[in-house]
Amino acid sequence: LGGAVPFTTVADDAGSLGVAEEFGPDVIVFDMLTFNEDVFAALAEQCPTVCISPIFDLLEHVDAAFSRAASAMHRRLATLGRPLIRTGPRYATTAPHCRRVSTAAYRRQLALDPLAVGICMGGADAPNNTLRVLEAVRQVPAGMLFWVLLGEGYVHSYQQLIDCVNADRRHEVILAKTRDSLWRILGGCSVLVLAGGITNYEAAYAGIPSILTLADDRERWLLQELIDAGVCRFAGAPLDAALPQIRETLTELNRRRDELLVMHGRCKRLLDGRGARRIADEILALCGPFPRVKEETLCVSV
Repeated sequence: LGGAVPFTTVADDAGSLGVAEEFGPDVIVFDMLTFNEDVFAALAEQCPTVCISPIFDLLEHVDAAFSRAASAMHRRLATLGRPLIRTGPRYATTAPHCRRVSTAAYRRQLALDPLAVGICMGGADAPNNTLRVLEAVRQVPAGMLFWVLLGEGYVHSYQQLIDCVNADRRHEVILAKTRDSLWRILGGCSVLVLAGGITNYEAAYAGIPSILTLADDRERWLLQELIDAGVCRFAGAPLDAALPQIRETLTELNRRRDELLVMHGRCKRLLDGRGARRIADEILALCGPFPRVKEETLCVSV
C-alpha cells in the first residue's frame, strides 16, 4: 500500500455497519475469530466477503476463504458448495522484516560450533514456556549456543532465566528482547524451537528448519503442511510431553547436520513470500472486472 493504512476503531461488531455504509466497500475482509452473525449478514448484503482467518466462526458464510492450512479447511468447507477456497503454503503471508537466508550463508553457519539454536515461545508467553524449554534443552549433552528470544509482552522474571543459564556451563545462552529485529537474530540460527503460529511459516520462508511444540494437539492441523513437507519436526503436545523429544531431536540434528541442510532446501522450495500478493490479486478479481476500489483501503478494529 506504500504507507500506513488508514484505520478506525469501533466499540462492537454493530459499529462496523455505520463505517461500511459511509465507506462503501467493494469487498470486506475478515481476519478475526468471532463476529456477530446478524451484523455479518447485513454486511454481506452490501458486497462480497472474504476471510483470511482459518478459525473464523462464520467461515462457511463468506464468499472466499484463504488459508495457509489446506487439508482441514477443505474438510470443513468443500462439501458446502461455498466459499471459494484457496489454501496451502503458497497463500502463507510473512512479515516484511522476515528475510531469507541464502544457502551459502546457511552452510557457513551450519559448519560452525557450537550449533546455534533459536528458542521463541511467542510474544507474551503467559505460561513461561521459555523457561521450561530452556531448563530442558540445557540437558542436551553437546554444548550449544542458545538464542532465547523474548517478546515485548514477556513479563516473567529474567532472573529465573539467568539462574537456569548459570546452572549449566556447557552451553552459551544469549537472552534477547526483540520486536522488528527478531529475524535478524533468528536468521543466524541453524534450527529453531517454536510454539506454533505464523512464526513457523516465517521460519520456513527464511529457510531455517524448526522443531515444533503445541499447547494442544488439536492445533496441529494449522501446521500440518509444514510437517508433511519435512521443513519442521513435530515434537508433540502439550509442552511437557514434547520436552524429551525436543532434547532428542536437537541431539540428533547436531550429529546429523546434513539433515538440517536438506530441511533448509525444502524450506526454500516450499514458500516464495508472495502469499499476500496472491491473496490481494484474488480479492480484487472477486470484485469483478472493474472494481470501484483502486488504492483505498480501510481497516476497522473491533
